[in-house]
Amino acid sequence: MTPSPLHSRARTARLVAGVALVLLGFALVVGLGVGAIEPFGMAASDAASIGALLAGFAPTVLLAFGVFLVGVWLVKGARR
Repeated sequence: MTPSPLHSRARTARLVAGVALVLLGFALVVGLGVGAIEPFGMAASDAASIGALLAGFAPTVLLAFGVFLVGVWLVKGARR
């Protein structure tokens, strides 16, 4: 049984979206690491201790990690 063209296009779109989200998540983490992106809600230079710095980075890193995981899920689901 051959897949319909609609099913094939949907799988291709899912794969492209997944790869785009993986790249976006990776770019967010790299941008945060090199200082091109400030963490949401605070400036890294405003942190008084390492705990405050890690607490400030947590939402940004978790957002990037979530975007990355959704992309991986889309890519993995597209290969059936």
